[in-house]
Amino acid sequence: MNIDNRKHARVKPQSLTANITIFTPTDDTEIHLEGQVLDMSMAGIKIKLFSAMPENIAKSKIKIKIKINLLMPKSGLPVTIKGVIKRLDNDSECGIQYYKDHPDKEIDNLLFECIKSVQ
Repeated sequence: MNIDNRKHARVKPQSLTANITIFTPTDDTEIHLEGQVLDMSMAGIKIKLFSAMPENIAKSKIKIKIKINLLMPKSGLPVTIKGVIKRLDNDSECGIQYYKDHPDKEIDNLLFECIKSVQ
């Protein structure tokens, strides 16, 4: 039996591309990547990267700040999500936890549009 113990329900948007900016903690440079949003919730987002995460980021033991730019699937309005990398699988699937002070209304609006675009 597979029971999902997540606090927040996951939404699986279709064809939602993320433009990602990673802020490296050691030298204040930015790394830019793209990926496909696999799923998202009120707490975080999971993205399949189109290219591998740089090794220095993948092996880092500290929290890495990240910014994700998306276009809402129906309205095309831009959304920026800020957070930290929570998990990295096989250097290409990235789990990001939103900052605690990120406005819930922005995430609500994005999740609502993603649900509407699937229906």
